[in-house]
Amino acid sequence: MPLFHQILKTFFHALIIAEVILGQSDREVLLELKNFLQFQNPINHGGYNSWPESGTSPCHWQGVGCDASGRVNFLDLSNSNISGPAFQNLSRLSGLTHLDLSANSITGELHDDLKNCLHLQYLNLSYNLISGILDVSSLANLQTLDVSQNRFEGGISANFPAICRNLSAINLSSNNLTGSISGLFNNCLKLQDVDLSWNSFTGNVWNGIARLRQFKAGKNNFAGSISSRTFSTGCKLQLLDLSSNHFYGNFPSSIANCAGLTYLSIWDNHFNGSIPPGIGSIHGLEELVLTSNHFDREIPLELMNCTSLKYLDISDNNFGGEVQ
Repeated sequence: MPLFHQILKTFFHALIIAEVILGQSDREVLLELKNFLQFQNPINHGGYNSWPESGTSPCHWQGVGCDASGRVNFLDLSNSNISGPAFQNLSRLSGLTHLDLSANSITGELHDDLKNCLHLQYLNLSYNLISGILDVSSLANLQTLDVSQNRFEGGISANFPAICRNLSAINLSSNNLTGSISGLFNNCLKLQDVDLSWNSFTGNVWNGIARLRQFKAGKNNFAGSISSRTFSTGCKLQLLDLSSNHFYGNFPSSIANCAGLTYLSIWDNHFNGSIPPGIGSIHGLEELVLTSNHFDREIPLELMNCTSLKYLDISDNNFGGEVQ
């Protein structure tokens, strides 16, 4: 037993030493990052400028966080006046799980170094000038991905189902992304929030949207009719935006299955027939936008049941008769 205890003690001692060394390595990477950013941006600096050259632990530096062992796992450089190409040694922060580079002016394409940050759970690159193909298929631990307001182009199918396992929120809005999304999210069983708006996606709407909390797909090139099966029993949608696409036909009254819906926008499409009376059974609905479609003259009395409604826009349709 004494020998076992000695071996155990030696093991934990070696483990502590290893963690100290890795922590020092993280500090070196951050100082290298600081020097890189200062060189790239000689005038306007962000919070990283306060990182001290001396000292041991970076865990209390601005925008930096650490796990229980002292490894850097959190890095927030959002709105830090960063411009030009991205730093290419972030993967040396091998414990990094949260990375926020949003609201800067980072340019160029996604480089392989970022794709090697394999433990990332949260990645926010929104509001930058990043271009090229979006490929983060190696980041299998992602829970949140936000690349909105960039210049990504092409399809996104290479990322799925590779990043599906833990993904709960994805925001791809305001890029130049194209192609069909049919079936892409089928294996993303934890997915709740999807924003695809302001792109050039095509095809029909994904038939799994009823299991989401939010689905935003406005300002795309989606087309086709929407099946009543899209809004299945137990629909979890709270927000649905299909505005400014090329959908046509009757909008299904099965939308009533989405009892928790508070926002519905289908403006600027080619829907016709009557307004689905099922909308009247969604008592928590607060905003309803039906503008610029081809709905019939009669407004169903069931809409009177939407007692929580705060905003209603039915302009640019074929409605007539008395207003209830």
